[in-house]
Amino acid sequence: MSKALKAVCLLIFAALVLWGGGILLHLGSREDDDGIFRVVLDPGHGGEDPGAVVGEVQEKDINLAIALQVRELLAEQEEIEVLMTREQDVYPTLTDRADFANENQADLYISIHVNSLEDESFAGIMTFFHPEKRSSRAYAQ
Repeated sequence: MSKALKAVCLLIFAALVLWGGGILLHLGSREDDDGIFRVVLDPGHGGEDPGAVVGEVQEKDINLAIALQVRELLAEQEEIEVLMTREQDVYPTLTDRADFANENQADLYISIHVNSLEDESFAGIMTFFHPEKRSSRAYAQ
């Protein structure tokens, strides 16, 4: 991965930490290495699934707003192609989301969530990774 791509990935993580969210990331590898690093952003929830709700604020709306901002930041890099599982308030199923990433041969899949807990002593980012792939653990750390 180039230095520019590493910097962009770190920027994504920093932005999510500031927003107090969580991500699910998966690093893949494509057979056709065309020099483009393909990122699929998945704003969690959507449509009839609001996610966490606090007052009138719904997680699905925050997730989408974050994903749209991250897409803008990534779009500034010529070697990065950004795809999104949703750009509106719709609910793609979990299978639809995974299929979309796989069909587009994503190098990186990021599912964005802004979790909510009543205990305000908890804060930070939550990252899941594939337990059988050492590189996934390294990127998560």
